[in-house]
Amino acid sequence: MHPSRPIFFFFFSWIFFSAFSLFGQEVWKPGRYAVKEIQDCNTFDISVSRFFPDPEIRYCPEKFNMLNERYPNAGHFYYVHEYGHIILRSGDEVKVDNWACIQIVNMDKGYLIINAFLGHLRERCWQREKALEGYGTPCQRMQRIVQFTLNASPYLCFDEQSGQFVE
Repeated sequence: MHPSRPIFFFFFSWIFFSAFSLFGQEVWKPGRYAVKEIQDCNTFDISVSRFFPDPEIRYCPEKFNMLNERYPNAGHFYYVHEYGHIILRSGDEVKVDNWACIQIVNMDKGYLIINAFLGHLRERCWQREKALEGYGTPCQRMQRIVQFTLNASPYLCFDEQSGQFVE
């Protein structure tokens, strides 16, 4: 690896992590994975990744900030999800969502990130957004996230009335 690359990856990881306002919340870290994280607001989504030929994540800080203003920490789910594509080397959105839930729920108070992401999906569900290939509708994705999270943690309960996880 070129001597400047570790600094390059550290710098982009710092920028990407700073796109989240976690207010002391533990953050998931990608560990030994060196992935280019590129600011790009021309993507069709909040973030996208590819694992071949060279792994990279493209994300839009403005979209993350808007999401996190409305649903604090929800953007962190997308961050972990994109790394899931790279680590699993998979384009299967359902499989990657499951992996992301496992990673997040095993963090201290990680369920708060899941709750924020569920709030985001719930709003999109109420707006009757159409299905996206690989994800289904936001309502379907929300139901899967709830089930994946329950499967990943025997200590959490899902409160149907509030639509939130509780310890």
